[in-house]
Amino acid sequence: MIRKRIAQDGRRVEVTFELPASIWAERIAVVGDFNDWDPTRHLLKQTRDNENWHITLLLEPDRAYRFCYLIDDRTWVNEPQADAHLILENGIPCSVVVTGQVDPVPPLAVSPRFLMRMRAVRAV
Repeated sequence: MIRKRIAQDGRRVEVTFELPASIWAERIAVVGDFNDWDPTRHLLKQTRDNENWHITLLLEPDRAYRFCYLIDDRTWVNEPQADAHLILENGIPCSVVVTGQVDPVPPLAVSPRFLMRMRAVRAV
């Protein structure tokens, strides 16, 4: 699930990424354009008051960000409730979250770093 709202600073968008507690994992990361597809930067957490896996990020408004969840550094999972879904030119699907009025979802170039990370994880 994705929840979005205007951040307290009034300039950015708070985006909460959430997966159900029923996903059995040691770690879940949200990776995407907002963190250069780095699986170490944004790890979802489970807390007592909300056992679901979740993280809230501050993102720039009026942008479309590609992203996926990475479970235990080996399984890529898309967000069913994303604003859009894309199949990248290498055949790998990803989700898109839009932080404002972006019309339509713009074509997104695949960076070499993104491809390298996707291939490394797929090879596992």
